[in-house]
Amino acid sequence: MAQQLIARLEDTATGEIIDQAFHAPIPSDQRDRAAAACEAIGHPHRALPLSNAATPVTNSATDQLLNRSWRPQLTITGIDGLPDVANAAAVMWPSLTLKLSLRLPPTLDAAQASLRLKMLLEEDPPYSCDVDFSVDMVSQGSEAPTLSANLAEHLAAASHLFFGKTAASLGGGGGIPFLAMLGERFAGSEFIVTGVLGPESNAHGPNEFLHLPTAHKLTTALAYILHNMEDR
Repeated sequence: MAQQLIARLEDTATGEIIDQAFHAPIPSDQRDRAAAACEAIGHPHRALPLSNAATPVTNSATDQLLNRSWRPQLTITGIDGLPDVANAAAVMWPSLTLKLSLRLPPTLDAAQASLRLKMLLEEDPPYSCDVDFSVDMVSQGSEAPTLSANLAEHLAAASHLFFGKTAASLGGGGGIPFLAMLGERFAGSEFIVTGVLGPESNAHGPNEFLHLPTAHKLTTALAYILHNMEDR
């Protein structure tokens, strides 16, 4: 039954989200940003430790970036009710609990999407079974505006000076909607949102660490930008 419910939301063959209520138009300038980022970093999947002959869902570098930021993605992050393999038996289990994470496009109304998801999973359940869906957290996304010419100039200069490459922007998901909150609180302000992980830093993994050479370069780059923007 759980498979049938998931199939209402996701195409199990492609991983694409079926319901168009969870999609949003991708602005042309965001497509251009993704293409420019790929010119700087190459194919994003090549930085991943893929097993053997495993391949990404698309070979288009631009689409790989757009998939992680502008197209909805479903992940089952936990399951309760199934035994581990050592204790598994050929029996029926009375209940099963799944925890779902649905990443949404940043311009989509996340609160409305959560209501749509609840209806989609609970309405007309297979075999008239009991299905209950509750929302743990709703995080509203945020679309970064085009940088002012002044900030873009200093950002590009800092990137070339300290990294030797053109600056690029990447879209990403997050469970804390602080960017939307900051944008609402400080309307009209510009933000540089970045991080200092660097190569093989294993974000969110048990062995997560900071790559110190990257941290040093980024710190000096931000100092350069702030110094040159102080008279703005």
